This record gives sequence, structure tokens and C-alpha cells, in this order.
Amino acid sequence: MTASAPVVSLEGVEKHFGAVCALGGVDLSVGRGECVGLVGHNGAGKSTLMNVLAGVLQPGAGRVVVAGETQDSYSTRRAKQLGIRCVFQELSLCPNLTVAENTRLFHPALKGFGWRRRAAALIRERLDEIFPGHGINPSTLVQDLSIGRRQMVEVARAFTVTDEPLTLVILASFLSAAMPVMSWLSISLPLVSSRLSSPAISSSLTISVPGRLS
Repeated sequence: MTASAPVVSLEGVEKHFGAVCALGGVDLSVGRGECVGLVGHNGAGKSTLMNVLAGVLQPGAGRVVVAGETQDSYSTRRAKQLGIRCVFQELSLCPNLTVAENTRLFHPALKGFGWRRRAAALIRERLDEIFPGHGINPSTLVQDLSIGRRQMVEVARAFTVTDEPLTLVILASFLSAAMPVMSWLSISLPLVSSRLSSPAISSSLTISVPGRLS
């Protein structure tokens, strides 16, 4: 793959829910280190598009291409193996577990004696790098954190690495906690928002209208 080749491409992607056309032949490419802003009103297909990219939804037609290879059996597991992760608007942290334990759920490779210490060190490193002065203790239960700090943990966890690569992180809502992530531009970063003013830090901007991109 050349330096200018897309890291991830969606080509002619279609998705229908019954008679409703959510995506009607959409093309989208994200280059290495590129921050792509995807904006559009509610119902324009932004979330559906990102769910296809994250492997949550299977397209009815079209191709998902990662690093130049068409993915015939694309799923969330395959996306994670390829280093593609998504931070959804609905946070996925387990409130009854600690920050470190939630990190362990994300990384099955963290096992054996001392896994809590290693998980705590892993998430603390990313929190320190992305959100200096965050004030979050990895041993704290998630339910005891404010919503803002939970967002920080969710974003930071998406950038942790153990035995899998990190290629692209999708922020499927323009979380206020995501702003410091812009310094991580060696990682491709799609940002999704319903507000045109939100992704002002994007290197390119794509507008979603019902069923297609423009």
C-alpha cells in the first residue's frame, strides 16, 4: 500500500431497513493520518455508515476495503483485528467495573497474574497522553465517574494497544472529550456530528444527506 492509498474505503455501500434506504451506494475513503469530518442532520445515514465501517452492520451491497484488501466476511471482530475501533455515542463501559477492569474487557490478551496492574498502567498511559490532568484513578468504579470522565475513559481505551494494531478510530459522536485526540494524527480518525460547526478541526469534511454523501 502506498503512502497516499486509503487506509479504509467503502465502495458503493448500500443498506436498506425494509423499504427505507439508509445508504444508497455510498463511497467513502479515509487516508492514513487523516481526520475526516462527517456531518449531517439526524436520519441522514451517518450512524449507519459508521456502523458498517465498524463491522456492526453488514452492507446489502458494495465493498469494505481495508489496506487495499476487500473484506468478504467483515464483522466487529474482524474490524478489531484490523485495528478499526469505534467510540459510539452510547458509551459501552460497564458501570459496575473499574476503569482497569473495563480495559481488560477490551483486551483479552491482558490475562494471568498481575493483569489488573498491567491494565491499569495501559489505560493510565493513554489517559495521561490524551487528557493531561484527567484526575482518573484506574481503580475507580466507572459508576463513580462523571459523564465527562467516562467519555475520557472510553476515548482513551479506544487508543490502547496490546496484541492488535491500531489503524483507525471512529468517534461516532462529536464528544467534547475527543478534542485532544487531534494530536494523534498518525491514526486515521473519522468524526461524526449533526452540527456543521463541530468538526472544525477536520482535515476534510463530508456532508451526509439522506442515503448518500455529498
